[in-house]
Amino acid sequence: MTLDRWSDTVELLACDIGARPPAPGPDDLAPFVVAVNREADAIVVRYRPEGEALVASFASAESICCSSLTWDTQFSGILRIGGTVAQLNALQELFPGL
Repeated sequence: MTLDRWSDTVELLACDIGARPPAPGPDDLAPFVVAVNREADAIVVRYRPEGEALVASFASAESICCSSLTWDTQFSGILRIGGTVAQLNALQELFPGL
C-alpha cells in the first residue's frame, strides 16, 4: 500500500494513530482467529478462548485511536467491529486477516 493510500485509509477510518496506547495488533491476534465474517454493518472475528485477554487489549486500544468504529467484545470468543461500509472495506484492506 502506498503512503498516499495509507493516509487516505487512515483518514477514512478517522483514526488518530498517535492516540493508540501500546497494545497487541492484528498480527498478534492472528494465531487465535478461528473465522472472520463480513456482515453489512460489521466485521465479526471469532477467536479461540485463550486469546480473550489479547483481543480485549487490542479492542480497548483501537477504541481509543479509531473511535469512529465500534469494538465490541461483549460476547466471549467474538470481536464485532462496526462501522460504515466504506470504513469496513478500508479496514479489511489494511488488515486482511480481520
